[in-house]
Amino acid sequence: MLRPRSILLVGALVALTVVLVGCQSGRSGMNVLPADLPTNPEPCTKYCKVWVDPVYRDVPVIARTKPGCVERVPETVCETRYREVCVKPRCQYDVRMAGKQCDQAVVQVRPGGYKWKRDGECWKYCYEEPCYRWCNKVVQEEGIEYCMEVPPEYRVEAYHEPVTRYRTCRTPAEYCVEWVKEVYSPGHYEWQPTKECTSCDCPAPCPQVPMRKSPCPNERGVLSDCPRTN
Repeated sequence: MLRPRSILLVGALVALTVVLVGCQSGRSGMNVLPADLPTNPEPCTKYCKVWVDPVYRDVPVIARTKPGCVERVPETVCETRYREVCVKPRCQYDVRMAGKQCDQAVVQVRPGGYKWKRDGECWKYCYEEPCYRWCNKVVQEEGIEYCMEVPPEYRVEAYHEPVTRYRTCRTPAEYCVEWVKEVYSPGHYEWQPTKECTSCDCPAPCPQVPMRKSPCPNERGVLSDCPRTN
């Protein structure tokens, strides 16, 4: 079974190991090339990542200032209408005819018609006119009383009457052109060259190859032997 002092010692060793590993990984991560470096950089030029502000531009936009509407507007108009007007009213009156007496009357003595008549040795069938004569005869005729009516007379005349109607009025919407800001180029970070350049940090494109092999400095600046290529 481990003692408390042994447990503390083991924990300290583990923590020290983690710190050392983290320091080594941090140093190695600083030398990793970023993936977004310029593809065609200028020689002997220092590039720094700077913030580029966004670029805006004015764009015309159609904006509605007043919406359209539909409303019913009342209006008074005069309509021409027709009606029948009584020109002469109905008239009603009584008719009375007094009785009278006739002293003479026509009396048919012999009726007319076709009859046979002797004509010598022969007979013929011919028409004989009826025979009338005036006779003294008293005829009493009673009086008559009845009612007569004259229908009314009408005529058609035109007249004007005010009438309220509703008219549909449509008001179109109103628009105007407004200028708004639009992002033409968003803000971003990019690598931009600087004017810092020294001959010490930037050797010639074709340096002279030394005749004798010399050790190469490592990451810490300590000279070390260069690896053999043959």
